[in-house]
Amino acid sequence: MAARALQAFLCVSAAWKLLAEASPVVDRDHCTAMGVGKLATVRGGTMVSHTDDSGDDTSDLRLVRVPAKDHEPGAMRPVYHILDGYPRLVDAERSPYYAPVNGQKASVPLGYIPEVSHTYAYWEQDYALQNEHGLAMGESTCGSNAQQASVADGGKALLAIEELSRIALERCKTARCAITTMGGLAEEYGFYGSDPGLGGSAEAMIVGDPGEVWVFHILPHPVNGSTAVWISQRVPDDEIVVVANMFVVRHIDLDDPEWFLGSANVKVAALEQGWWDGKEEFDFTAAYAYNQLSPLLHKNDYYSGRRIWRIFDWVAPSLHLDSTLGHVPEKPTYPFSVKPDEMVEENTLMMIMKDHYEGTEYDLTKGLAAGPFGNPNRYAGGKGEQAVFPYGGWERAISMYRTTYSFIGVIRNTPITGQYIWYGQDAPHGTCYIPVYARQSSVPAAWYTGRQSEFSRDSAWWAFNFVNQWTTLKYSYIIKDVQAAAFAWQAKGFDVIKEIDSLFDMAANNAGALVAHAEEKTNSFSNDLLASWWKLSDFLIAKYYNGYITEGEGDRQSVGYPAW
Repeated sequence: MAARALQAFLCVSAAWKLLAEASPVVDRDHCTAMGVGKLATVRGGTMVSHTDDSGDDTSDLRLVRVPAKDHEPGAMRPVYHILDGYPRLVDAERSPYYAPVNGQKASVPLGYIPEVSHTYAYWEQDYALQNEHGLAMGESTCGSNAQQASVADGGKALLAIEELSRIALERCKTARCAITTMGGLAEEYGFYGSDPGLGGSAEAMIVGDPGEVWVFHILPHPVNGSTAVWISQRVPDDEIVVVANMFVVRHIDLDDPEWFLGSANVKVAALEQGWWDGKEEFDFTAAYAYNQLSPLLHKNDYYSGRRIWRIFDWVAPSLHLDSTLGHVPEKPTYPFSVKPDEMVEENTLMMIMKDHYEGTEYDLTKGLAAGPFGNPNRYAGGKGEQAVFPYGGWERAISMYRTTYSFIGVIRNTPITGQYIWYGQDAPHGTCYIPVYARQSSVPAAWYTGRQSEFSRDSAWWAFNFVNQWTTLKYSYIIKDVQAAAFAWQAKGFDVIKEIDSLFDMAANNAGALVAHAEEKTNSFSNDLLASWWKLSDFLIAKYYNGYITEGEGDRQSVGYPAW
C-alpha cells in the first residue's frame, strides 16, 4: 500500500515537473495600479496610483522633469527603447537631466514619428507619471497570447509602453486623448512588450484626468508586428478599479464610446487565431490574456487575484468578496470595478500600497516563512523556490521589497493647487510620500541622484532603502518606529497641501507666483524629510543591533525570540 502511494506520488511529481519545465518563467517586475473615480474620492477629482515593482535588473532612480517645448514644422520625435538601469536615456533634447555625463554616449533612437507643434511638461521615471495639466497614469505589465519583436531585435514594432506613455503626456490634456493617442500610434507603428516572453508582452495603463478614469489594455497584433490590438473601458465615476498584472476588461461595446474605446481589429484578430469562436459574447480577457504557469494550479491567478480581492475588500468590505476566486482568464471572477463603502482618501491609497495582507489569513508577517520577527518579504529566486514552484508560491503582496518607487496622482479640477503626485521611493511599507505639483519644474537633487549599484547619502532612494533593509533585522519591532516616523511626516505633508489649497484664489491673477510658492514649500518639505530620514537610519542602527534594543546608556533589553 505504502509502495503504491509512493509510486503514485512520484508519478504526479514527475508530471508536475514536466508541466513546470514547459511553463515560462514568471516576470518579476510586475506592478499594481489603482484608479478612483471623481465621485468616490473625499476631495473630488480622480486618483490613479502605481507601484513600480522592479525585477532582477537595476533601476534608474531619477525622478525627471521633461520640459514643455515648441517644435518646428516637419520636426520628428525620436522613439527610444527606455532602459531599466542607469541611465535609462541619454538625450539632452528630451530633458537637461538626460544630458550625457562622464563620457556617456547618446542613446540611439529605434525610429521616429512626426512631432506636434507643442508638447507639455511632465514628470517621469520608468513610465510617464503626470503632466502639467494633471493628466496622470499608472502602469501594470500584463501577459498576452501575442508577442512581437521590436525593430531593434529584427521585428517591425517601434513602440513600447514606456514611450507611448510619454508621448501621451506630451500631447494630451484628457484621458480620452491619451488613450486614443497611445492606441492610434501603436496601430500605426506597432507595439512590443518591454518584458521578455508572453508573460510580459502586454500592458495596462490606468489613465485619469479631473473628470474620468479609464483602463487601457494593449498587446501586439498576433500576426502583424507593425500594428497592435487595444481596448479601453471607462471606470464609473463612483467606483475604484485595480489592475494587478492581468487584463480586467471583459465584455466590450465599441458602439458605446462613452464607455469603450478600442482598435477596429479587437475582435477580428481573436477570431482569426481561434481565441474566440465568434458565437459567444466576446470577452477581451478570455481571448487575449495569457494564463501564466500551470493551468491546473492557476498560480498566476492568485498572483493577480489576491491583490484585486484585497484592495476591493479593503474599500468595500460589505461585498464580502471571496478571497479564493483568483483572477482567471476564462471567466469573470471579481467585478471590473466596485463602489467603495466610504469615500476614498489619498491616505487610503497610501495605506493600501503599504499592505502585506496584514490581519487576513494571508498575512505575510505571520507563519514560518516570516521568521521570528514577522518579516513579510519573500525574496524571489533560488533553488528552494524552484523546488516548490510546481506546487504553489508565496502570496504576492502589494508592497514589495523590490519596489523602486510608488506614487499617487491626484487630479482635481483646480489647476495648480489640485493636481499633484504623492511620490515615494523604495518599498511603500517603509516610505513617506512627498508632494510634487504637476506644474512645478524641479525637485531637490536627492530625488534625481543615485544608482542602485553605489550607496550614496546624497540619494533619497538610498535613505529609504537603507531604513527598509535595517527593518528586516527585527521587523515586528523596527517597523513600528519606521511607520511612526512616516505617519508623522505624512501629516506634515498634508499640511503643506492644505496651505497651498488655501491660496487657490492666486491662480487666476498670479499663477506664476503660486506655482513658485508651491514648489518652494514642497521642496522644503522634501529636504527636511530626507534629513530626518537619515537621522532615523542612524537612530535605528544604535537602537537595534546584536539582537538588543538599546534606548540610552545602562541596561539593554534582550528580547530574544518570541514563541514562534
